Amino acid sequence: MRRLAILVLVVAACSNGSGDGTTSVAATDPPSSTTTVTVPPVATVTVRLGDAEARAAAGAAVRVGQTVYLRGTNRDIMLLPFDRPVTLAITYVVDGAETGPSWTQTVEASEDGSTELIVEQPWRSEPPAAEPIVLAWQAGGDSEQYLDQLARAPGLTVTSPQWWTLDSDGHLVGETDPDFVARAHELDLEVWPYITNGFEPARTRRALADDRQRSLLAAQLSGHAQLAGVDGVNVDFEAFSWVDRNHFTAFVAELTEFVHAWDGVVSVDVPARTDDTFPASLINTSRYDLRALAEASDYLALMAYDEYNRYRPSGPTASQQWTEDSLHWLMRYTDPHQVLLGVPYYSRIWDPEDLGRPMTARIGTVVDLAESNPRTFDPAFGIDRVDLEDGRYLWAEDYENLATRIEFARRSGVAGTAAWRLGFDTPEVWEIVEASLP
Repeated sequence: MRRLAILVLVVAACSNGSGDGTTSVAATDPPSSTTTVTVPPVATVTVRLGDAEARAAAGAAVRVGQTVYLRGTNRDIMLLPFDRPVTLAITYVVDGAETGPSWTQTVEASEDGSTELIVEQPWRSEPPAAEPIVLAWQAGGDSEQYLDQLARAPGLTVTSPQWWTLDSDGHLVGETDPDFVARAHELDLEVWPYITNGFEPARTRRALADDRQRSLLAAQLSGHAQLAGVDGVNVDFEAFSWVDRNHFTAFVAELTEFVHAWDGVVSVDVPARTDDTFPASLINTSRYDLRALAEASDYLALMAYDEYNRYRPSGPTASQQWTEDSLHWLMRYTDPHQVLLGVPYYSRIWDPEDLGRPMTARIGTVVDLAESNPRTFDPAFGIDRVDLEDGRYLWAEDYENLATRIEFARRSGVAGTAAWRLGFDTPEVWEIVEASLP
């Protein structure tokens, strides 16, 4: 059963002023005495969610005190004293547990009741005018293979090849390729190479836990990137321990300071999650401090794929509802125009006899199998399931599915998309991408 995320607003007076109105209430003991109770003057305040908050709470409710419930663009009324400003403490709540982020807003009601309160986090900002980013990662090849992939990717604006990783001691290793950068620039592409931690918690701890080691890593990474002539750096650290949460945020902040000095950008890959990913009470033990990372970097690349994988079999790589829920969750922590929505160019073929080892299939293979085998609509995921003759199965994450995902990204106002990965694409993929561009 899907759980609802709720915004709770708690009303607290900001001033110690008293109201003008009074009323007399007869006391029962002693019968001859009376008690005067001061009643604060109240006015009505119209309450609604700002656009970003409405999307962040999509499918959920927003509770104001104990009386006002908001969904989407709905409005409601609350009563507040008009003789003093009132501070509202606001936070997201899932299953009764606060999940953050939290903030406060102050409202001062007018006596005539014309006040409107827009529930909106104070750091929200208007999106800058910019063309959509179309990023794709590159891995598993060399520079010549990467350049060949780029030449067959019309509509691509940013490439992110894997250049660096951490060794067993947490030191930076890898090679840069200034010639690749120059040739990519000739194709009118930006280059944001990425660094990975190899999914190794111990390496990550050695690299980040010591302040001097962490600062050195940030400085070296920025220096190598600048000398290679790239346009930015992408950070892909995964599967590290939650105890390194603050160390990772500090690393991103230091790296961004270095990279901004030469006008580069920093993007950080973050995993997808929804209200149902894990208990809300554990949100603060997540390895990613999303709000802090959003403040410390230029973009967050939401890895909205691998909804189902060998650790969590079996299902589609990225069902539409899960993708939307994942984006809405991230929007609680950052503005849409700071997000790159992850798009998979692959799916998985499942063997019921060995669910722990699904086969990765490129989108072209998925399309071929979906066209030549029986398809049955799966209401659980809103997508067709394809059953193969040998008993294996997959979900039809085909070109139509890809087009729906990219159109959702455009409609949501995100900065762009980030695809895993080049080499899994086909010419039809880029026809869809180009058709989506303004």
